[in-house]
Amino acid sequence: MTKNVYILYYSKTGNTRKMAEQILETFSKLESDSVDMKLMDAKELDLAALKSADGYIIGTPNYFSAPSGYIKIFFDELFMDRAILKGRPVFCFVSHGGSGDIKHLKVMCDWLELKIVGPAIVVKGNNISSKDITSIETNIQEMMKLL
Repeated sequence: MTKNVYILYYSKTGNTRKMAEQILETFSKLESDSVDMKLMDAKELDLAALKSADGYIIGTPNYFSAPSGYIKIFFDELFMDRAILKGRPVFCFVSHGGSGDIKHLKVMCDWLELKIVGPAIVVKGNNISSKDITSIETNIQEMMKLL
């Protein structure tokens, strides 16, 4: 049975979207028939699809150490369903212009009782390094083991 993972992101300037696309491209090179990974812009939330997802990859710009309001809406809307989401794997990625604090994003993942996979990917602007790609690959592989 194919597992569904959504890369949920919000991007105002395009940097976080670029990261989301890079994650999807990195995943496609892993050639998994058991996982279907899809992009979803947080401005166009499909809550039914997200509730039925087997895992999440969540990306946001960092605004004063907090995630985008569009990403927070995801957490707000699914909070009452946290019992059915408990233990689903998630990893996070953040783009920033000066500070890459992800503390609030991690706290919100804890609210939904999601299982955080690996370290978050934190990139200044859209400078995705080879080290970041390696971290993305590692996180995706760990997530696939948990699905």
